[in-house]
Amino acid sequence: MLEKYIDPELVLRVRLNGTVTAQQLAPYRRSDLLLYGQERFFHLTIDDDGLKIETPQPHEALQRTTPLEELRRYFRSALEQALPEEMEIIEEAMKLGEKMLQEAGAW
Repeated sequence: MLEKYIDPELVLRVRLNGTVTAQQLAPYRRSDLLLYGQERFFHLTIDDDGLKIETPQPHEALQRTTPLEELRRYFRSALEQALPEEMEIIEEAMKLGEKMLQEAGAW
């Protein structure tokens, strides 16, 4: 994008404005842009004060549950999506998981 302005006698200021997500901002490196400009311009300035980072919505708090309740909820969900031949294996895994949690003192 800056190629059309390349001039070793040019003082160039790039202003970045707008709202971006943290994911969009992650690959942005001001130092890389400045390094790129060192060989192509007399001076390059990056002004990113106009960038606003979109704040994600807070996650809804989970209900307070016990480890056993969470295990059962997980396996119920797995059973709903399971093929008929997988159900017996999932039920056995749930029983083993419940037994191990109870032995460890979960309620």
